[in-house]
Amino acid sequence: MSATTLQIDPYLAAQTMPWNDLVVDPQWKNMRLTTPVGRFPYIHVDRPFAIPNRDPGKPAKPMYSATLMMAPGTEQHPIVADLYRAMCMVADAAWPAVQRPDPNNPSSIVTVPGSALFGVDAKLGGIHCPLRLGDDNYMKEPQKFASWRGLYFINCGMNPTTKNGVEQRPICLDERGMACDPKLFYPGCYGRMQVTVAAFDNSGNRGVTFYLNAVQFARHGEKMASFDGMSAAQAAFTKAGALPGDIGTPPAGMQTGFGPNTASPATVSPGTPFGFAAPPTSHGAPAGGFAAPPVQQAPAGGARPPGV
Repeated sequence: MSATTLQIDPYLAAQTMPWNDLVVDPQWKNMRLTTPVGRFPYIHVDRPFAIPNRDPGKPAKPMYSATLMMAPGTEQHPIVADLYRAMCMVADAAWPAVQRPDPNNPSSIVTVPGSALFGVDAKLGGIHCPLRLGDDNYMKEPQKFASWRGLYFINCGMNPTTKNGVEQRPICLDERGMACDPKLFYPGCYGRMQVTVAAFDNSGNRGVTFYLNAVQFARHGEKMASFDGMSAAQAAFTKAGALPGDIGTPPAGMQTGFGPNTASPATVSPGTPFGFAAPPTSHGAPAGGFAAPPVQQAPAGGARPPGV
């Protein structure tokens, strides 16, 4: 879907990609860069957060993390172009061009660099692409991801400890570039990140990813939250129109609720079994509160009833 057909956040659309020295580290085959200003739909830089794992056999690991949404820009005014270039450079450094079967035509041998494997099925040797379209999420859950349409996003993470067991956390800066309280960041605020672009290869799971180093606050924005089922239901029924004015009367004998409970510990007789008080026989509560439920006798040879 073309971004020009959507009303993209004008603040995001006006951003530019900051200058970055796009050079892959020859030893580690990664690079650091600064992202353009975007919007954080999710951000956890105050304390590590465990993102639920779909595989119950692999418990989620608490991490510092952030998701940044960015406008794609145009051909004359690119915004995320350097992010894509950095990904391709790191992929080519990790998986140099070699003679491989053409992913689209396995019977043909071609020279394929690592960057050509983005978007290719993993079974055919493809690798993970970390720069993704918000439209993909929108197509899966339109109500939850409506604000992601027409934008690109990346996910970044940082382990709370280094490989040597030393505690670490993302550097947090305010709009002036001064150290700030991590609580300044919340879902919906605007900011940018300093990340490390690196390749990974874990038991055949290969690709490029972004590691979080630092975040900088840019400006406040409307707070974003996860999908609110109650609000969505209310909005849907409101859109459907008002109900008829006369809602009728409940059927005879139907209890529509209990009266106020005026009982207190002082009004309960000694020896009364613990448990909930019995509902009144009418809407009017008897003086002194609800009566205590009678003690039930266990049926011969059967299970004991609740409260006995």
